[in-house]
Amino acid sequence: MGKKQTADGLFAGWMQKRHQSSKVLGSQWGTRYFRVCEEKGRLHVSKGPRKEANTIVSLSEVGHIGRLSQSESGGVRHAFEVVAMPVRVIAAARDEQELERWLEHLNARVVYWREKWRNDGYVWAYSLTGEKMRESGLGGEENKVDIDGEESTGVTRACASPQEGARAAYPPPISL
Repeated sequence: MGKKQTADGLFAGWMQKRHQSSKVLGSQWGTRYFRVCEEKGRLHVSKGPRKEANTIVSLSEVGHIGRLSQSESGGVRHAFEVVAMPVRVIAAARDEQELERWLEHLNARVVYWREKWRNDGYVWAYSLTGEKMRESGLGGEENKVDIDGEESTGVTRACASPQEGARAAYPPPISL
């Protein structure tokens, strides 16, 4: 276990992770590799450094990071939780110093990514092809796509907001 700053600038290390289901008999904890991905602003949890993450938490959407008491963690010391509804990750560090480093780093990255998305906004993307693209009058990067043996021009455009994407999308949303 332990925390480290990797060569590519990632904050990563081994910790215990509490399993979500109660199907596992015996221990409810497993060793997992935690990694803060700075490129995408996410916390990745996997079975190893080269394994694909099976739990991914967007740091801009984290609502709470905090310590857990031993009673809250089932008797495990140095436990904390990261909550980004509906995801709740419960982890346990090796010791108090490691716990402090993870809490400090995660809280700092949550602040950074929230501010980044607040300033830059989310990017919403959609694609239109063929006649629907021409009807919409949207500009963008044109691509030739093959749909059922027919070549068609397609457009992919990024929108600054879901409202802009909804206005430009085809067909329009259905009201109930």
